[in-house]
Amino acid sequence: MNVPFNDHLYSFAPWKPSLGQVFTSAYALDTETTLIDKERNWRTPAYVLGAVFGGEKGYFLRRDDLEAFLIAHENVSMVCHNAAFDLAVVQLVARKIDVYDLVERNRVWDTQLLHR
Repeated sequence: MNVPFNDHLYSFAPWKPSLGQVFTSAYALDTETTLIDKERNWRTPAYVLGAVFGGEKGYFLRRDDLEAFLIAHENVSMVCHNAAFDLAVVQLVARKIDVYDLVERNRVWDTQLLHR
């Protein structure tokens, strides 16, 4: 699938574990989730699909492949917009990864915080 942005088309494809590490420098991560429960807003919504983009090429991350992707990219920085939300969603799926350790190791950047 090609995604247009400005005057460019960027290719996105499903990521699978056989691809291994596809990014060597920072990549952006966005998660799509089930609806936020307004009655119980303390509950983290479920991960539905993720997308990652490294500036040239992007990948879609199925729920079953998210943990393997993070393991393959554990030493590469991740950029999120509202990282607190995305990390909470990711932590529910990727149980072998301590996503908050990534924060402690300066591997997570939050554009929402950086903008402020």
